[in-house]
Amino acid sequence: MVLKKRGDQYPIFGCIRTRILVSRDEIVAPPETSEEDTSASLQYFLDRTGEYQKVALSAVNRVIRYFRYKLHSPLLHDIEFYSQEPFHNPKWMDENGNEIANVLRTSITPPIPGISIGGLDIGALPHDNLAEIDDAIQNGYLPELYEEILADAQDAIFQENYRRAVLELAIAVEVLTKSIYFERETVSGAAIDYLEDKGRVNLKVIELIDPVAKQVFGRSFKEFDRDAFNSIDYLFRARNKAAHRGELFYRDDQGEVHKVDVTVLIVWQKSVIKLCQWLTSDGHVTKDYESKTSA
Repeated sequence: MVLKKRGDQYPIFGCIRTRILVSRDEIVAPPETSEEDTSASLQYFLDRTGEYQKVALSAVNRVIRYFRYKLHSPLLHDIEFYSQEPFHNPKWMDENGNEIANVLRTSITPPIPGISIGGLDIGALPHDNLAEIDDAIQNGYLPELYEEILADAQDAIFQENYRRAVLELAIAVEVLTKSIYFERETVSGAAIDYLEDKGRVNLKVIELIDPVAKQVFGRSFKEFDRDAFNSIDYLFRARNKAAHRGELFYRDDQGEVHKVDVTVLIVWQKSVIKLCQWLTSDGHVTKDYESKTSA
């Protein structure tokens, strides 16, 4: 499919259909069936469908990843198992290419939004107070950059892309923390920007939310929630390993090595959300910061 809008310099080439052939030698042939009794044939193909589906899904996602990461095609993502009906209702053919009749037909239901990995900090719609969502409907909601990155990190946890989840959780924290402390409109923000651009200063998030916060705001996130603070500390240790070596582990204060898995990421996600709420809560850090900078 080729698309070119009026005024566009280049056309867009798109794929509208992909044909995937999966085959192997079956030792046992499909049983003979009649229109009156198809149960044996249906069971035969039902027993084999999952293995063929797995290969087909892997093949198409390998193609997608090649176009996305090697040819830099935008807006491409892996196909999920439940997203494509043909994966669940393929055409079966014999070695001569003849289609086999009386094959099981199934219907599928996409995953339901809201079903979560147990333990992730996902908010439920509060039925006793719908003012917030009413405001979002009336006025729209434009997410902050850190919120977009945090949402991407949560997607990565669901997709079991733990390296990306670690990186994006850390980036979300860094974006929010530095924007709170060093707004560009302030003298301190301009000075920090200049020093960072010149490589003269390297401010760590852990320092900003503990000793710097205590000095500037009179409050420290470490004092507010030590466990969450430690989680943020470990997150950034793991971020460094993931970014520099592509490895998923971190060392605790005793030097013990820990693997980053979904259980660890659930704890970190909750801690990141708690830090974000602490940094942006009304009458807390942001209020004190505004009063100090205006003075």
